[in-house]
Amino acid sequence: MHESVKGQLDELDRELDGEGVRTQFVVALDSASRARDGDVTDLWFDPTKMMIFDPETSENLTRDTAEAERIEQENVEDRKRSLERAQKQDAQV
Repeated sequence: MHESVKGQLDELDRELDGEGVRTQFVVALDSASRARDGDVTDLWFDPTKMMIFDPETSENLTRDTAEAERIEQENVEDRKRSLERAQKQDAQV
C-alpha cells in the first residue's frame, strides 16, 4: 500500500475512534424518574418524537417547518381568542 494512502487511512482510523465523532444522545427524563447522574439504566424511546441536530450549526434536522408554522398560527389564534374573551368579561363587569 502506498505510504500516503496508509497515512490517510491511519488518520481516518484515529478520527473515527476519537470522542469528536461519537454519537451523543441528550435525554430529558420525567421528573418522577429515579435515574440519577452516573446511573446505568435502560432507556426506550419513540423514534417519532426524536430530534436530530447538526452538531456544527445546532440546526434541528428533523423540524417540519410547515407543521411548526401551522402550530404557531394556531397558538396565535388561541391567544387572540383568549384575549378577546377576557376583554369581553372585563367590559361586562
